[in-house]
Amino acid sequence: MAFIAVGIAIANALEEYNMQHMSEKARLQAQQERNEALLEAYGERMSLSDVEKALEVYEVQ
Repeated sequence: MAFIAVGIAIANALEEYNMQHMSEKARLQAQQERNEALLEAYGERMSLSDVEKALEVYEVQ
């Protein structure tokens, strides 16, 4: 479990570092793509199947 937390922290730190070194337009585009991917992955979570799908995607990441 600790390895997962460390992995997520490292991934977030790397993403933040990369975002700081992009142009503003590229940064906004990357953020938009990330937001869309999160919405797609997690869905509306209105049903049990939406929540299960979100958990599966989260576990893969």
